[in-house]
Amino acid sequence: MRIPSYGRPRATPTGRCRHGAGLAWRRGAVVLALALGSLQAAEDHLAARRARILADPGAPGVQGLYRELAIEALVAKRIPEGLEALVKVFGQALRSKTDVPSEGELAVLLRVADAFILLADTQEHGGEVSFRREVADWLFGSESRLRGFLDIISPQDDRPAAYRIVETLFDHDPKGRDDYRRLILALALVWDQPRPPPQPQMGNGQLPFTEAITQRYDYFHDLYASKRADIPYARLSVTALTSVVDTPVPLSELEWVRQNVRPTNWERKFFDIRYDERRIEREAYQWPDGPYTLAAIKEKGGICTDQAYYATFCARAYGVPALLFVGEGRRGGHAWYGYMKGTEKWEMDVGRYTYDKLATGYALNAQTNQPMSDHEVSFLCDRALHDDDFSAAARLGRLAFVLWKLGYLAGARQTAERSLERSPLYELPWIVQEEILKEAKDWRGLADVLARQALAFRRYPDILAGIDTRQAEALRQLGDDAAAERLLKRHVRNLNDHRDDLARSLVSEQVRIAYEKGDYAGARQQLESLLKDQKQEGQKLASLLDEYLKLTVDTRQTTEAVRFLKRYLATLDTLYGDSEKNRAIFLNIMLQALENDGDQEEAARVRKKLERLRR
Repeated sequence: MRIPSYGRPRATPTGRCRHGAGLAWRRGAVVLALALGSLQAAEDHLAARRARILADPGAPGVQGLYRELAIEALVAKRIPEGLEALVKVFGQALRSKTDVPSEGELAVLLRVADAFILLADTQEHGGEVSFRREVADWLFGSESRLRGFLDIISPQDDRPAAYRIVETLFDHDPKGRDDYRRLILALALVWDQPRPPPQPQMGNGQLPFTEAITQRYDYFHDLYASKRADIPYARLSVTALTSVVDTPVPLSELEWVRQNVRPTNWERKFFDIRYDERRIEREAYQWPDGPYTLAAIKEKGGICTDQAYYATFCARAYGVPALLFVGEGRRGGHAWYGYMKGTEKWEMDVGRYTYDKLATGYALNAQTNQPMSDHEVSFLCDRALHDDDFSAAARLGRLAFVLWKLGYLAGARQTAERSLERSPLYELPWIVQEEILKEAKDWRGLADVLARQALAFRRYPDILAGIDTRQAEALRQLGDDAAAERLLKRHVRNLNDHRDDLARSLVSEQVRIAYEKGDYAGARQQLESLLKDQKQEGQKLASLLDEYLKLTVDTRQTTEAVRFLKRYLATLDTLYGDSEKNRAIFLNIMLQALENDGDQEEAARVRKKLERLRR
């Protein structure tokens, strides 16, 4: 969420009065304001709600009006007016930057913040969305529905397109739309954007999928209603359903699965496809056999991408959330798949081979079209298992975010802490804390917050690596470069055995730091140490060696590079030199290093070796 910045609300000249845990609202002229509101109601619903709210924002009968005001502003296309009224509510509750919400104020401001975010996000991301009242009432017509929507919506969603899909399906199934609300939302959040190819090696055989969204809805509605889905609909969240309905194939492909594939033993589906060794020998990585259908893959066999594709779409055809992963291993690229096993866990390693040390795999997040690592999937699944805690934390986090954006920094930090008490794995309150401390240049406070965050996310190495990098930067801002380096080195040591990708990322950060300080020799030595540590990683070394050559040219350390690479490439030749292709790669790297150093005589000898190898 990127809330637009609004001006600070003006404080009234009168003092502020708190009443215990209740709301500190000014109650003067309540009767008059309510009377004015009732007179305007027939003419202007938005103005009427605004008047009632501002007359006494904490009154019990008023609390439901924040959401109603937001709906009215959306339908009437008067979002700025709605936002202005909500900003004034914050100003009546918190009249100075040092104020924090009391318990009573918190209950109301949580509702105000949700209404504010709905309007602000729609204004920023929604363009000229036209809301029909009955659809807006259905989508946001209760506190739980509004909270559920805000929990799932993303800045990457195309709101106008998503709202059009919701409206279409709202009209399409008037009898079933309440029961299948989560399915409607999942379809809207996935199909609001063009669907990319499920995998990049389909050749010219990808099938067109032209069915209307209503037909895709009918397929899944009928699947879940008929009880033929392998996981019952009632057990699936909107997030889980996005990994079901992301089916950029003709519906005939899904029907083929239900007619020809039994909905059992999902782990075996990957291995049901015969591996085509001849394609690998020919290096024919693109599908060569005409239309890319599941039936053709079953008949002709395929390579790992085809196995993963087949298993993923068989699972989705039966309503099982599934993801296709790709990753880089010691022998090059590989694909495998993961699926939701019951409703308690995901099995994310089907077809993932231990030898290749595929530490990280990436799948497409069906809602955002962004790559998502398997470790991030694990994190999201852990969140889903504690959905109530995360929903409560998310609501507090949204309030903290709005308070920060409106300049109430003390209240924002206190509310962020309340959110973290409910769930320390919810990211938004951490972001609020970090940004406030960075803006204040409170580097010690920032380093301490990041240390707490690192402890909370210690089970999720992808996220932890980013936290450690930011913590090291805070320590450097404090002038403690030694502590920053110790932090990153400790993390690299812990990762080297099982997360070489993150170790590379963290060492690259150390290289960047040394480079920016002008310590070019230190930057080079960091890279050399990483290359030696990861000499067993096969093809993963290619990009690292390329980075090393570029660094040594840029920093005029080409002679040192030649000296290091002569020894290092000899080691790689011992490990991998049984292949002529590998020997040619090593000779080309050495040739590049010699040419960078201007040693034409030695470069000529290496060229002759390459020529003899090619004969």
